[in-house]
Amino acid sequence: MTIIEFKNVSHNDILHNITGHFNEGRITTFVGPSGAGKTTCLKHINGLLSPDSGEIFFRGENIADMDMIELRKRIGMAFQSAPMIGGTVYDNLNLPKAIFGETIDEAHALECLERVDLGGIPLDQNVKSLSGGEKSRISIARTLVNRPEVLLLDEITASL
Repeated sequence: MTIIEFKNVSHNDILHNITGHFNEGRITTFVGPSGAGKTTCLKHINGLLSPDSGEIFFRGENIADMDMIELRKRIGMAFQSAPMIGGTVYDNLNLPKAIFGETIDEAHALECLERVDLGGIPLDQNVKSLSGGEKSRISIARTLVNRPEVLLLDEITASL
């Protein structure tokens, strides 16, 4: 079943009439040289960029017509740079909830850490003391907090 579909998507001089689809339950990898448009495609799927022309659909609905907050809860994205906010591991895991005035409970925070093989990291540990690889995994765990239907991972293993 198709979960994401591109129809004649173009963006600046990077994407040119891209058409294709991604099936649910599959792992899809974009491979290409630097500047080929891999990150640009991911940003379009998550609504961080809008195409100059063409349409992108998520579960049959044009993402241009969707509430962007809801879309980003359903399609999570982790970046290569693994940006952290100042504070603790918990503060960083709580960020996706805090944006909406919510709070992640400790059990769910620990579950997210466990899923990225950081079960031994204390929630009250300052993120400044983490290695680059640990920050990358915290970034992935943070993306899992909202239990997204789709994970977009932009070169997230670069620091691992």
